[in-house]
Amino acid sequence: SGHTDPSLVQMILSGGEAMTATVSDWVDLCACQAGTLPLRCHPYSVEGLVGQLRDSLVVVAAQLQVGLQLEICPATPSEIVGDDHRVQQVLVHLLLNALDATHRLPRTEVRADVLLRVFARHH
Repeated sequence: SGHTDPSLVQMILSGGEAMTATVSDWVDLCACQAGTLPLRCHPYSVEGLVGQLRDSLVVVAAQLQVGLQLEICPATPSEIVGDDHRVQQVLVHLLLNALDATHRLPRTEVRADVLLRVFARHH
């Protein structure tokens, strides 16, 4: 009778990771408002970022009984320069809101196209 359900363990771990991410996001928001948020700009893979998004949201989507399909527009460069952590934070929040809203509506499909604009800022 000492058996633990692996799906329950996964749900607890996912919940703990989500709570840690939420606290981290609040700290970042405060730093942003104070003008002290550091950005780590470096090249990163768009496909890798989308894969991380999928991995972090698939459990939530399954719990809400909502299908999750993430696609990369063919015109998107395979690698971009920026702060992948900050981009992922924004996209996770947008997608979580979309998943939450979608599961409440009968037979609804939500599509979000994200356009990443590339710009240079000279000091």
